[in-house]
Amino acid sequence: MDFRQLEVFIAVVELSSFSKAGEQLYLSQPTVSAHISALEKELAVPLLIRNTREVYTSEAGQQLYDYACRLIRLRDEAIEAVSNKAEQEKGIISIAASTIPTKYILPSLISAFCRNHPSISFNIIPCDSSTVYTAIEKGEVKIGFGGTAVNMDLYRHYPIATDKLVIITPNNEHFQSIAQLSNPLNELLKEPFICRASGSGTRHEFERYLAEHHFNSKLNVVAEMHDTEGIKNSVVQGLGIAAISERAAEDMVRFKLLKEFTLPNGGERFLYLIRQKKDRLNERERLFCNFVLEHAPLSKTSKYAI
Repeated sequence: MDFRQLEVFIAVVELSSFSKAGEQLYLSQPTVSAHISALEKELAVPLLIRNTREVYTSEAGQQLYDYACRLIRLRDEAIEAVSNKAEQEKGIISIAASTIPTKYILPSLISAFCRNHPSISFNIIPCDSSTVYTAIEKGEVKIGFGGTAVNMDLYRHYPIATDKLVIITPNNEHFQSIAQLSNPLNELLKEPFICRASGSGTRHEFERYLAEHHFNSKLNVVAEMHDTEGIKNSVVQGLGIAAISERAAEDMVRFKLLKEFTLPNGGERFLYLIRQKKDRLNERERLFCNFVLEHAPLSKTSKYAI
């Protein structure tokens, strides 16, 4: 078993295709197949299940994939550890980030960072908050951004910005009349809801808010969606109402396509830069993390350095 075989194996798994893996690695399909066959022969176990439509991992293949990602990452760290520092500042930083950091926090930070470090580029993997942790745990990335803090024993969470949850509704006469009530939330919770998927930090924080404020009635969930834009458009069309980030709602509220209700006595949360405690960052990752902690919206109150 060698690193090249593992790189080929990782590419086939991630692209679910021998031919696409070959194109990415500039190898012929027979060469890709030969690398996979050699691995399976050495380990004496099938690693990939092939049919006419797709390629996917066996149980053993999934285990090898997780280890292979870590081995390749460790190899790269070893090379960088003994390389010239200037060379260490070149390359790609992979990040897993949930929706709100991806759309509203990271663009300005990455743009400013790249002006000072033009030799560094970024690969941003879109996730919900729960899969940010999965990507870090599997070794796919060492830096994550999300709206929920969990597993404090395993992860470091650096608050970089605040966010506020609001409820958005169609901007019509019905909801305008609800807005006149002394406690509109009681009435809003009787409406059909469009929710983010269960792994979303937005959904987790909204459900936590309802529990903390003793709203025990079950929501009438008419749809679950991963995409915030899809949720906003569905609310405009009258499918239901939704709890989303105030940042995400801002544009349609400003143009009066949606009506916004704040959550009384709460609804605020932090957005975090997330790292696994045991991970060692390379030089460019360390540079970026420290830049974020210095320049993020909460930087004036943060005293962190990595």
